[in-house]
Amino acid sequence: MTTHLGAGAGQAIEGAYILGRLIARLSTALSPPTTACALIPSVLKAYDAIRRPFATRVVETSRATGFLYEFTEPNPSSPDSGPSALPERDLLEKGDKGALKRLGERCYENWSLQWTDMPDSEYEKAENMLREELQAWRATDSPVHKARL
Repeated sequence: MTTHLGAGAGQAIEGAYILGRLIARLSTALSPPTTACALIPSVLKAYDAIRRPFATRVVETSRATGFLYEFTEPNPSSPDSGPSALPERDLLEKGDKGALKRLGERCYENWSLQWTDMPDSEYEKAENMLREELQAWRATDSPVHKARL
């Protein structure tokens, strides 16, 4: 992840928060602890399904923001040739304040993921996935599987 959104530490904290809550929920719902441990792969599956798409979006947005900061963008016709100048760059050099405003709006839009996507909603999605997995697991006849989440 590039540093252009300052999101690395925040991602780590959010990830730990969601994963910790999922594991805590599982361990309080199931007894003995070995039963809960047996379902850790289900927790990790739910966590990955929820966090990976968001983390990928943060990585891509951070990279795109870096290009904006440098007044460049990836060259889609020749990705190996490096970035090309933004069309606004010439306008900025000529003092076009409208170009600067548009560039600022693009940066703001990229940064908006910092306050629009909250970890609590991701946790709820992961918890629902885990709940469905546990319901399937409890469908077996073992009395150990009768715990409630």
